[in-house]
Amino acid sequence: MNEKKKISHRVVEWFKNPYNLILVGIIIVATIIRLKYFNINMGVWWDEGEYLLKAKNWAFDVPMKDYWNARPVTLTLIWALLFKLGANETFIRFMTELVPSVLSIVFMYLLGKEMYNEKVGLTAAAMLSVFWLHIFFTARLLMDLPGLFFALAAMYFFWKGFIKKQGNKYIYLTAIFTVLTALTKYNDGIIIFIFAITVLIVERLELFKNKKMWKAIALCVVIFIIPYMLFNYLSFGDPLPAITTYILTAATSAIQQFESPAWYIFNYFQEFLFTFWFIIFIGGLLTLWRLFLGFDLLLKRKDTKLIGDLFCVLLIIMPLIFFVFVYKFGVHQYLFLMMPGVFLIMAKGITEVGKLLERYNKYLGVALIILVVGIGAYTQLTQAHQIIENKKTTYAELKQAGIWIKENSDKDDKVMITNNEMEFGAYAEIAYINEGDNQTDFEEILVRERPKYIVLALFGQNEEFEWIIPLLNTDKERFVPVQAWFSDAERKQPRVVIYKVAASNTLGSLPRDQ
Repeated sequence: MNEKKKISHRVVEWFKNPYNLILVGIIIVATIIRLKYFNINMGVWWDEGEYLLKAKNWAFDVPMKDYWNARPVTLTLIWALLFKLGANETFIRFMTELVPSVLSIVFMYLLGKEMYNEKVGLTAAAMLSVFWLHIFFTARLLMDLPGLFFALAAMYFFWKGFIKKQGNKYIYLTAIFTVLTALTKYNDGIIIFIFAITVLIVERLELFKNKKMWKAIALCVVIFIIPYMLFNYLSFGDPLPAITTYILTAATSAIQQFESPAWYIFNYFQEFLFTFWFIIFIGGLLTLWRLFLGFDLLLKRKDTKLIGDLFCVLLIIMPLIFFVFVYKFGVHQYLFLMMPGVFLIMAKGITEVGKLLERYNKYLGVALIILVVGIGAYTQLTQAHQIIENKKTTYAELKQAGIWIKENSDKDDKVMITNNEMEFGAYAEIAYINEGDNQTDFEEILVRERPKYIVLALFGQNEEFEWIIPLLNTDKERFVPVQAWFSDAERKQPRVVIYKVAASNTLGSLPRDQ
């Protein structure tokens, strides 16, 4: 009974703190927003389909070919394990996308609180909770949101262990979550350099005398990195296929393919924040003047807030340097890692202006935070809603076609598909083949592979459409349309058409050379 009373007392005391109540409110609102869009997408994108299909391949030996082995396998293995334990796709979405999405907001608060104060933490957490890209990717089966969650957790533990030195356990947790970050989303591995630069500037050569750090690194190498490399080698014949593909191989390396810096990435600030919050961000940058004027204090560890400013700057600059000048390519979600730094700088700027206003009225500072977050939230939520609604039906026809094929096929059947194998295969769960490079290949594949169905996926461009569409529509004795999905209510614009192959063992009229 005494133990229960102690727990109850702690809970009551925790809720007496108004900052904790606000945090709970932010979490509740953020969860409601994300539940609104949970499972809203009717289909999956190529990357989602490939991750999903590979998880089913590992869990149930579902046929799969042409897997891009440079992808990180951490989350895919977790999905495979969950599938094996009886989980369905909805449960996997909840546990590995929605839960990390909400927890990343919690760690955003904790990080801001440790680096600056509760107000900064709450403001940054509120901003992240309504950030349109964060909401959008919560509804996608991709690695970006889990990667950001691991990164924010690593940042928090890093601050507790390396900057505030509040216990060796935080050093081990930093190492573990840093490795999880890098192995979940490879480009988020930039965080390793951010941590290293921060600690080197603050501690200089003393860093290398930190025995706990070296033990933590060694532990992670033994527990995570070596098994990860061994798994890759046994599965794909390469311990580090991402390095081979994205860096060393000219045909697939953006570093080698693109000559000019990716200047367009700087436009992402405006696209992420929109006008009002972008102005707030610029204002927040002005508060960093102390960092440059007081750099000697930073080196002497006399002001941890200056270390916080440095850390925020590195969070922004390091991803920009890598994607603009080194990799020379980057889509929006590649820059997720810099957003905690952006929101912390914005939150810091708002709270500092709020302190000045509180000299005249103690409520003006809070009013300013509510006003800035509220105005920005409206724009962010509007953008999130519009883009999610616009994209929710993307490739829905392929999912429906995949389910139809699964329901109307035997396990050993094969299906031929012209495009979008991953979006389709994730739900068809049977062996799939392609149509070949020309009609001669096509006829030979029909005889050799004997597919039960041909799925004509009319997405994007395919050079083979010029001959395969007329063939499927004219040779009705061999190819019988059995199901179709359309993009319009009038059913005049087909997106996916399924043909049953009535005579796959009979060669048609073969062209001489194509």
